Amino acid sequence: MALLTRRENKNKTTIQNGYGFKEQRCAVQNDTGKWGFIDMAGNIVIDYQFDSIGNEFNNGRCVVFKDKKAGVIGLDGNFIIDPQYSNIVLDGDIFKVEKEGKRG
Repeated sequence: MALLTRRENKNKTTIQNGYGFKEQRCAVQNDTGKWGFIDMAGNIVIDYQFDSIGNEFNNGRCVVFKDKKAGVIGLDGNFIIDPQYSNIVLDGDIFKVEKEGKRG
């Protein structure tokens, strides 16, 4: 569920688009089109660095895209799976990945 907003958060960053909060994180997009995450107080907790977000956080993990490659981050913003796949889908506790037309 995307909600379109344009406002400044506590850190004076203009938020162009955002999603609802999930696991106390909200994906937000800045004026340059990069995505990051804020906490419930509006603080940037994962810097704007992603081209797009594949899903909201689920069990502490979120699919993100960086340089046209999919990866998975944890709530701290560190990569659990480095961006190297064409696509990743979280299915419960299973990561379904695609790379060079192959799926696994």
